[in-house]
Amino acid sequence: MDHLISLARPGHGPAPGGASDPADPFSPATRQRLREFVLEHAISLLSGPAGLAAQLRRQAFGHPLAAPGLPLDVGTATPIIPPHLRRAVTLRDRHCRFPGCEQPPSVCQVHHLIPRARAGPTALPNLALLCRFHHLTVIHRWGWTLTCRADGTTTATGPDGRTLAVAA
Repeated sequence: MDHLISLARPGHGPAPGGASDPADPFSPATRQRLREFVLEHAISLLSGPAGLAAQLRRQAFGHPLAAPGLPLDVGTATPIIPPHLRRAVTLRDRHCRFPGCEQPPSVCQVHHLIPRARAGPTALPNLALLCRFHHLTVIHRWGWTLTCRADGTTTATGPDGRTLAVAA
């Protein structure tokens, strides 16, 4: 294992200028695959609810801060909303965010405000809870857009420019 770790460290492997070391048993492609393998497993060892970072946090801070650290920003647009982000959106929104709608989270879907097709990130500020009717019909079929602000206000704008707004 120590040998694999040394392969992943920058500066180890072929000599500068592309010259190969006769004692090096690995091709550049094999070396790259080994490097990716070691880095992938190092990341899984350190992160996640069972990772080393979470264990150290539990020991250092005790119970109140012992919850696993989960990202609220996946970064890239993803078709599936991770469960922890869906829970965060549900806790924040509490019902459909379309102006005037009070449908509960159980009948709602999570919507990307900036569409995935336009590289909208799967991040908490870019997500909103919408009932199926407002999400699938009003937004995706009829072409309305939704703007949700940090202060809790929401504005829906139709393709004809008509707006509906609701305060927090």
